Order: sequence, then C-alpha cells, then structure tokens
Amino acid sequence: MSTETFRIKFLTSKNCFCCLSTRNLSKYPLRSCVKVFLNNSDVLYFSIGPSNFQLEDDELGISSLYANVLNLRENDLVEMCIVNNVSAVKSLTLSATCADDYEVLELLAESVQNTLLNHVTVVNKNQKVIIWVSPFLHVNVNIDEVRPTSPGHLENLTEVIIKPPTKVKTDITEHNNMSVFDMFQSRVPLTNSEYVFNKFSKEIEPQVFRLHPLDDLKKVFGEIPNSDQYFNVFIRQKDLSGLLRKTASGKVDKLFLLKVIVPPYVSVQGFIAENLQVETVRVQLIVIQDFFKTEIDFESCDFSVMFCHQSLFKNFKLKVGSKVILYSQLRDTSSVDSIIILTKSVYLNDVEEMLKYYLAKNCKQGPVLLNADFPFQLDDKNMVCALKFEPSSKSYCILDSDNIRKIKYTVVEKEVEIIRNESEEQFITFNELDVCTEVGNYRQIFENVCNILQKSLNRNSYELEGIVISGKSGSGKTTLLNLIKNKLSDSPFRLHFEIVNCGTLKGKTLDSLSRMLYCNIVRAIYFQPSVILLDDLNAICGKVEREIQTQESVVVNRSSEIVRDLLNIYLTHNQIQVIATCENITQINEYILPARGKRVLWHPFKIEDLNQSDRLSLLRFLFSNKTNLDVVDLEKYTSQMDGFVVQDLVDFTNKAIFESIKEGCSQVSSIHCDNVFSNFSPVSLQNINTHSFGDKDFSDVGGLEDVKTILIESLLWPLQYPHLFASAPLRLQTGVLLYGPPGTGKTLVAGAAAKHCNLRLIAIKGPELLSKYIGASEQAVRQIFEKAQSAKPCILFFDEFDSFAPRRGHDSTGVTDRVVNQLLTQLDGVESLSGVCVLAATSRPDLLDPALLRPGRLDKQIFCPFPDSAARLAILKALSKSVKFANNVNLSEIANLAENYSGADLQGVLCTAHLAAVEEAMGHDKELKEDPEITQEHLKDAIVNSRPSLSRDERAKYERIYKKFEGSPNKLDLLGAVQKATLA
Repeated sequence: MSTETFRIKFLTSKNCFCCLSTRNLSKYPLRSCVKVFLNNSDVLYFSIGPSNFQLEDDELGISSLYANVLNLRENDLVEMCIVNNVSAVKSLTLSATCADDYEVLELLAESVQNTLLNHVTVVNKNQKVIIWVSPFLHVNVNIDEVRPTSPGHLENLTEVIIKPPTKVKTDITEHNNMSVFDMFQSRVPLTNSEYVFNKFSKEIEPQVFRLHPLDDLKKVFGEIPNSDQYFNVFIRQKDLSGLLRKTASGKVDKLFLLKVIVPPYVSVQGFIAENLQVETVRVQLIVIQDFFKTEIDFESCDFSVMFCHQSLFKNFKLKVGSKVILYSQLRDTSSVDSIIILTKSVYLNDVEEMLKYYLAKNCKQGPVLLNADFPFQLDDKNMVCALKFEPSSKSYCILDSDNIRKIKYTVVEKEVEIIRNESEEQFITFNELDVCTEVGNYRQIFENVCNILQKSLNRNSYELEGIVISGKSGSGKTTLLNLIKNKLSDSPFRLHFEIVNCGTLKGKTLDSLSRMLYCNIVRAIYFQPSVILLDDLNAICGKVEREIQTQESVVVNRSSEIVRDLLNIYLTHNQIQVIATCENITQINEYILPARGKRVLWHPFKIEDLNQSDRLSLLRFLFSNKTNLDVVDLEKYTSQMDGFVVQDLVDFTNKAIFESIKEGCSQVSSIHCDNVFSNFSPVSLQNINTHSFGDKDFSDVGGLEDVKTILIESLLWPLQYPHLFASAPLRLQTGVLLYGPPGTGKTLVAGAAAKHCNLRLIAIKGPELLSKYIGASEQAVRQIFEKAQSAKPCILFFDEFDSFAPRRGHDSTGVTDRVVNQLLTQLDGVESLSGVCVLAATSRPDLLDPALLRPGRLDKQIFCPFPDSAARLAILKALSKSVKFANNVNLSEIANLAENYSGADLQGVLCTAHLAAVEEAMGHDKELKEDPEITQEHLKDAIVNSRPSLSRDERAKYERIYKKFEGSPNKLDLLGAVQKATLA
C-alpha cells in the first residue's frame, strides 16, 4: 500500500469530502475512499469529492469547519492512500455532541435524511462529521457504530439511528438547577459553550444572578441600610437557595466570591469562547427581607436578581442584565497590617482622611468589605482611589470599628481611573412621552405592546409571540419603538433590547445577514429577558410574487427563511420576544407571515393616519417646545395637511423656525409658515411623480358648466365638510367617468378640477400600465393605487381608459382581462379609497367592461358634449385671455361661424389666426417689438381655412354610441360594441 504526502489546505466548502487537484483525480477517482495518516498516528477516512477550487498537486483541500472539528491545522503534512473494496453501510448510529444539536436533528430529521449523502459518503467509527441542515446551520455528530464493517460507504437505503448526547458527569450536585454550563449550553445553543463548562464545572454549587442597579431598590424602599458600601450586594429571600452557611463560631457567613461573566464577545465570525472573560470580586451578601418585609417580584424575569452598587457596573463595563455567579467563600481570618492608597497627585493630601471618613461612617452599620486593586470613588468630586494591603497576599479585607484605628495608612501617587460606560441613550421626557402617545392611536398601541411583552415573558414555557407594527414611512414607528424601549428597559421591568436596523442589512450576502442577526441573538440570550427590535423588516423580508421568479426574489425568500429559522430555533426556549416594524403588513414575506400555520409575528398593530385634531395638537406642542410662536392660525395649515405624517410636521416646524432665524426674528410668524408651506413636500410624495396641472382652474375652462358643478360636488365638498361626510351612513361615490367626443376638454377639466379643489393629480396613460409579463400589469395597477393612498387627498386620473379596461373575453392574450380584474378589486375592495377620487376619461364608453360602471366603482358618468354657440363663446374667451385682439373683434360672430367645432378645434383657430397676424406684421416690419393684434379678418380666414376635426359621419357615430350608452339601464346591452384583441 503506497502512500503520498499532501499538505492540508482549508476550503470554504460545506461538506465532509476532501478535494484534490485535477491531475490527481486520475489516481484518486471521485467518491473513492481514502485513508489519511496524521502525525500523531491517528487515522481518518474521507471520500474524494468534486471541487470548484484551484488546488496545487501537493494540496489536500478540506472544509475549514470540518478541519477544526478534526483538530487539523492548515499546512499540516499528512500521508494518504486509497482504500479499495469498501463495503456498503447497512446501519449507522450517530449521536449529537450537545443537547441543542440533538434538538435540531430531531426537528429537521427529514431535511437531514434528504441531504446527508450530499455532505458525507464514507463514515468510520468514532470519527466526527458535520451535517449541514441548511446552508447557514450545521450540527456536529459523532459516529458511534457502523455496521457491518468500518469504514463503510453510505447508500440510499442505509438505516440512520440518532442517539441523544451522553451526559457529562460533574461534581455539581443534581439539585443545582442553573449552573454556568446550563446558562450558556441550554440557552445559547453553541458548541463553544463547552469551554465555559470546562472552565467552571469543578466549582461547588454556583448560582447565577441577573444584575440590577441598586437604585431600583431605592425607588421601592427609599433609603436602604448598608447601601453606601461598594461591595455589598442585595438579593431576595427566595433567591437564597441554600447559599448561606454558618462559620465555626456559629455565625452566618455572608462573604461570597462574585464571578462576573463579561458579555460574550460576538462578531460576524461568531461566538469566540476563548475571549470570554470572567472577573472576580469579593462581596458581602445582604438579604432584603432582613430590613424590609415586603417581597419584590420581577414577573418578567425567571433569573435570580441581584442588586449591586453602580461602581461594579462601571468597573467591569457591565449593562443591566449581565450575569454573575455567586460562590461561597471561605473567610480569611488573617488580619491586615496596613493599607496602601493609590490615587492621583491632586488628591494626595485629602484621600487618606476621606477614606477614614468612609470607613468610620459605614462601620457604624456593620463590617466593611474592601477589595484590592478595585478603583472606587470616595466623594462627589471624582476623588478616585484603589487599595493594596499588607501582607501583599491579601486580596481583600473586612474592617470593623475596632481595627480601622489600628491599621497604618500609606498614600502612593498613581493614576487611577474608573472606567466609564459608553453613554446611554437619553430617555424621552414626560411631556414628550404624553404627546407622542396621545396622538392618533399611539397610546393604544403603546399599552397593548407593553402588556403583551410583560405577559409573554412571564410564562414558564416560552413561546415566540412576535409583534409587528405597520405604518407609513415617517409615521413614527421607530419613535414608538423607542418609547416602548424606554419604558420596559427602566425599573422595575429592566428588559434588554437588541435593535436591528434591517435597512442596513439590505444588499448583504446571505452569509453576512445570518451572522449579523446571529450576533444580536447571542447578546439577547445572554441579557435575557430581552426583546429584539427588527426595524424596517420589509427591507430584507419583503413580499415576493410567486409568478415572478427573479434572482432578487430568490434572495429575498432565502433571507426571509434565514430570519424565520434563526428566530424559531434560538428564541423558542428563551425569555425573548420580537417586535418588527414595516410600512405595510401585506408586504411581509410569507415565510414570516404565512397564510396558515405557525407564524413568527402573531400580534399586528397599525399606526392610523393623523386627523386634523392630531395634527393641530402636535404642531402646537412642537412650536411651543422649540420657539416662540406669533399669532399664527395653525388650523389653516393643518386643514391642508391631509396625508401628512409625524415626520412631515416635525420637518415643517424645523423649516419654519429656520426661516425665522434666517431673518433674525425671535418669533415664527405666518409669513414664515406661508413660505415653508408653499414649497413643502411631504414624505409620502418623495418617491411619487405628481403631475403639474398648470395654472388653469375651472375659470379657464369654457363651457361644461354641468360637468364642473358635478365635479365640485364630488371632489370639493367632502374636503370642505369632512365631518358631515364622515357621518354619512353610506359609502361616498369616489369614481367618476368623463365620456364624450375627442377634443371636448375631458383631460383639461381633470387638471382644472385638481387646481380648483387644491388636490394633487396623478395622471396615468392607459397603455403604460400594460406589460407582456404575467403579473406585471396587475402589480403596476396595485402600485398606482398604493401611491394614490400615500398622496391623498388626490385625484387619480386615467386617460384613454378604454385602451386598458375593455370588455373581458375579447383579448386573446388575457392581459387586459387581468388588469380589469385588478381594477375591480381596487375600486370596490374591502379597504375604502378615502381621500382618493378616481377620475377616468374615454371617448368610447361602450368598449368598457360593464362591471366597472356598477355602483361603488365608476358609478357617476358625466357626458362632455360638443359645445353649443354659448359654450363656444365661453371657450373663445377663456382661450384668448392672453391674446391681443384688435378693437373690431367680435367673438360672438366667430362662435356662430364655428358650428360643430370642438374646444380643441377652437384653440387651433386661434393659433392659425395668430400665425396669420404675425406673418402680416412681419411683411411690414421684420423686427417685431410687440405682439401683433389679431383682427376679425384673421379669425374669419382661420375659420374658412380650417374644418372640424370630426366629420359629420363621425359625429353621428358618436351620437349613436352615446344615446345607446345612456339609454341602456345597466350599460350591459350595448350591441355592436366590440373591442379588438390587443397584443399588449
């Protein structure tokens, strides 16, 4: 059996195969079994697998994860030979290396069964392998038994038996229900937690506590005895759990060793066990019920709670919720001869007296414990010192009123500083909290979310009951999360919050996304009870249409699956809940919010739009807090702020204040507010292209008086009298169809209506919504209505409506049929189109699908006829406002001569007459200094040289169509109305 020497090369593959260069594959075929001899005489068996990596001829490629499990190092030299005649495995017994890996194997047994042969094909007894349950989750298992012989080759019919992990025997007594190992191993399913277990498993009866600041106790009981001593810790009676024991003299010994588990270092590479720090300090234990009979209950925390001085938090850079372990400590009865005081030079003269004062004051209440090399502050002037003891072997000492006079004090100059924690976020003040929660339905959401979190985290069996808060962009979702965080992270709740800004994760690779979210989960498990805040979840877990499969949609689905799996696996058995925010709950991926089955987010809440009263109260508060407000009618502005969100009001206030500062005024006046409001664009319109309707309103539209009256009643009245229309028992008509011959001003009157009623206009040309891709046209329709809801109050105007909403069944491609179905859903769906008026224009109403004209949709049809003589005169006057006429012009005569002319034809007559006047004037003077006058002769010549755009036959055809349309009761029996099939 000949062997060859190879050098180990780490790969990023996710399997248990070994790989060779292309040249070596001729000697070691794919799927063949090889035997690898290590330097320590150990033997491993692998299967040759395919490789996408460039390897040298002397390199043996192995997954870096699998190599670490096998204790292989990169560039190690190994001997390898091929093994022939490897028998098939009939039965394989394997066991997980830890309880959490076993739980994953149980939950995902079917996935393991389907993918096992993709990761390993050759197995050997007592050799570990890695099984990748998913591309981002793997478990380590040990091969316990291979039958009939080992090594063996796995087949499709191989029986796989999974055994639970073997329990590790320790000296910890069975009644100890929470050891360090339990804390990390059961709550943080990481294989590296064995490092923590091995480090502390030999200790006797440790007990884990969750740290809370001593100020929480003072809020309940007021002044607390012995609370000024830095090394006194307070616990509840029910958390003692047999910790106290008596000394030889019969007294209860309250001296303990406190081991502080510094929060685990977590990076995108994962949990680093070797960097886990454990700091120790001696403390004196005080039972709260020795002084106060009242029992303190923390319903949201199933850990034992310890209250300690702020100096411990500062010195060890801890946060509320950090975990410590309390050990019984044998008392050192030897005495201290002298105390060496280390401090800065500026405190050398005063530090000794201040220390003696501290000791004398606290010794009146009992013995004082001091720790060596522990910086602490002696007064309110930042006098910081540290202590050393003689003999130098003493790491702590306990002083009473007798021996503090016998000890010698020595002062030594040394730089001593207390480590400062990073600045905490500022809490919102009481007034701000009241205003923020009293606007809209903030108060209701705020109270309901807080109640759900308290109740769900108080249960013994933890289940993930996530919360999702939806609302428009700028509606205050993040602010609401901060309010919830500020309340529940304060006393008495003291929940830990992990904030994940999902917007910053968008565009990351799936591996990076998994690792970053994993880091937040590990910290949340350590500090639990915790809440994970997923802000803007739709950025990484957006909804994907099933009909459209693109590379982006596949990535979004995989991201959503990763988020769901991580939350379900790691948070199910921990005191952790999730709050997510999004703009619309319907835009969350179905992996997170499936139609049926188990959900990650159970409780939905929606931030409602602000009404005028909400906007007014919020504006008053913002101005009163930031500046002096002159006599300004804020109601005038809030009445025109329909659709504005909280962020818009904040921006409006800041810009108005900036205007006043720019002009050097001490108060904000109406002029400043007018200047800002005239150019202000709300958040909802930042990504929406609203069309400019120019400077024309109804006064610039000649004729069509009945049309204008109906539009004012439909559009303007609901805005002028909102309270009256809001109390109406029936649903308001929000759909209007304008029909009439071409050139009669249907499009013009839509723009004029928006100008006259001061509404935004979103104009849609019918064919631009159609697409050849399945589902794209319907999606375009949905997006248009979503934009309209964001821009309300507005007019959604569809021009050439018959081009994309014809009768169903006449389109061979089926595109327009699906568009009509989507339009019917949007026009008369479950959700009301409040604040959005749908206006459609067509010259062929007979071609429209009759379902669009039923009540509740475009149920108000308005005819725009050819103008009569009076209407033509009004049109000419409206069009000629900026035209210079001669004194002899008689528009009435021109209106009578222009019989059968439409409004567009009359505009053409004026243009022709103006051009004739310019040509005539240039014949006399080529350098025109003034606009030439249009005479009556110019207008008559224009009438003679032009003709109506519609012939007599075409006008007759339209008249027959409109008479039949108007005479049909249900607009359903329009015979002869046939729409040709389109290829859109």
